[in-house]
Amino acid sequence: MHIEDWTPYCFIIRDLLYDGSWETMKKDAEGNTFLEPLIQQAQDLEKLAGESLPGSLFLPTGAVEIAHFFSHHQWEMSRLVLSRWTDSTNWPPQLWKKKITRKRAR
Repeated sequence: MHIEDWTPYCFIIRDLLYDGSWETMKKDAEGNTFLEPLIQQAQDLEKLAGESLPGSLFLPTGAVEIAHFFSHHQWEMSRLVLSRWTDSTNWPPQLWKKKITRKRAR
């Protein structure tokens, strides 16, 4: 099995931005010829380990390194939001439409 220097970043970003979901992360990486095989390598490594590997295993990693990962792999942060929230079951509570009622002062 071949592991790239960038492979650990897949675990970190998966946990940081995708709540541990490879499926959601892969949606954002669709069509990116650099990232698709890298994510697959990370998943294969997890299968080989026989358990889910946390991104924290590869810390410390700073924001500059993560930004360099996105830049190097031509992955635009603005695209992440689009596929992340396409399924309303993934929406965070603050984005749910709630009916707000006010109590009248008497």
